[in-house]
Amino acid sequence: MYLLVDDHGDGTLSSRQLKEHTHLAEVPVIDASGLQRGFGGLLAVDGYGLQLARGELVGLIGPNGAGKTTAFNLLTGVLEPSSGTIRIEGRDHTGSPPCHGARRAGPDLPEHSPF
Repeated sequence: MYLLVDDHGDGTLSSRQLKEHTHLAEVPVIDASGLQRGFGGLLAVDGYGLQLARGELVGLIGPNGAGKTTAFNLLTGVLEPSSGTIRIEGRDHTGSPPCHGARRAGPDLPEHSPF
């Protein structure tokens, strides 16, 4: 598991490993590593990584402008990372649009809303 921290005090996030992944036999639901994304001259996310096992719950906290939304948008496919990889249940989803991740890794949902 990783924690996003602003080590440099400049608003860019880097990841700090908190502990080794404890579910070694299980493929993580989300396994992201080395994610980087910049906007113009600003590096919003640098080296972010996350291993999330089924049933785990994590939070993402930090000051305004620290890159929390960018990190979330990278993981969900709204933004494409400049570098790094995103694997969902062992499948590479780096740069895939959000609808691909929802169909492949999400729960079995009906094609059409029952409402």
